[in-house]
Amino acid sequence: MNKIEVKITPDDYYHSQWVHQKLSVSKFFIITLLTVWLAYFLYSALNVELSIAVGSASGWLLWYFGYYLVYLRYKCNKIYRQQKSLNLPAQFEWDREGINAINERGVVKIKWSDYVKWRESKRIIMLYQSDLIFNIIPKSLFENTDQENDFLSNLQNISS
Repeated sequence: MNKIEVKITPDDYYHSQWVHQKLSVSKFFIITLLTVWLAYFLYSALNVELSIAVGSASGWLLWYFGYYLVYLRYKCNKIYRQQKSLNLPAQFEWDREGINAINERGVVKIKWSDYVKWRESKRIIMLYQSDLIFNIIPKSLFENTDQENDFLSNLQNISS
């Protein structure tokens, strides 16, 4: 049975929200292009004053980027401080049947088949028990790539 010590940081939690919401630079770029196009459409087709079209587009982009780059980080740090289970170090053990998560409060056994999907980024692996409940596993905690690959091989039968 393989095992790792898992300690989630506030940054891991923030990053998990980006992965969960499928945010990326390309998505931000597309949103920006659509907003610029909408401002142009308002100005050229609907004869909205240029200052109003540009101001509306700028306000929308400021709100959108501010939410994801400033407010979301603040909110994640707040939730990390509130939710004590995110702060508890745990030991994750796994085999072909599933994962055992062990911390000072007890043991949780989750079969691989209980997970409905998983996502992966360069930094983390997320195992979903439902569309909103997920376990975060930072990749930096694996001892080596063989251990990480062994873990990932168990996820192949779960939708991603």
